Amino acid sequence: MCAKDPFQRYLDLADVLGTMFAPFVEVIVHDLRTPDSSIIAIYNGHITGRKVGDGTTDLGLRRINGEVPDKIINYKNESPSGLALKSSTLAIRDHKDRIIGSFALNMNIDYFAQVSKLLDPLLATETPVFLPRKENYGLGNSQEKITAMIQEYALKHGISYAMMSPKQRKDVIEYLVKHGIFDLKHAISIVSKTLNISRPTVYKYLDQFNQRT
Repeated sequence: MCAKDPFQRYLDLADVLGTMFAPFVEVIVHDLRTPDSSIIAIYNGHITGRKVGDGTTDLGLRRINGEVPDKIINYKNESPSGLALKSSTLAIRDHKDRIIGSFALNMNIDYFAQVSKLLDPLLATETPVFLPRKENYGLGNSQEKITAMIQEYALKHGISYAMMSPKQRKDVIEYLVKHGIFDLKHAISIVSKTLNISRPTVYKYLDQFNQRT
């Protein structure tokens, strides 16, 4: 029986991501056993101007020498034409744990920076001197305190508070309870809206926590 190609799953993943995020994300699979012609698959190669058969980068050579971590995420990069890139790379190892390749992503963030510049004038606001900086909609400082506390929890645990799992939302509510957040006015409504869950769900998690204490 032939050994399974260690690159196949990365080639399949490159196909999915390269197609899904075209034309903004370049996806490359390198076979570092042949560094001078390491690229065996590339999608959206217009971002860096490379093609199948081209060689690896300085980072790839350093990876071969064991000088960099297996996983590097969201590092600042630049294309040969000067595009600002956000890049990530992952080492590919064989069944003997030897580095044989790498899987890389390069996102063209220049495009999004340009879009942001176009939107800035539309989003710009001014506050006339006769108006307060922010109108009071009845939530007082509770909204700011609760949002800040949830963001603080998310940062500590390396998660996005906008994309939490049910268990993570439950853990956040327990964290808020321990910090007395539910003593604030409108806390149930604010937590429900911020975590994108129903008010009954918030009450259910609170009851479960209270039963344990």
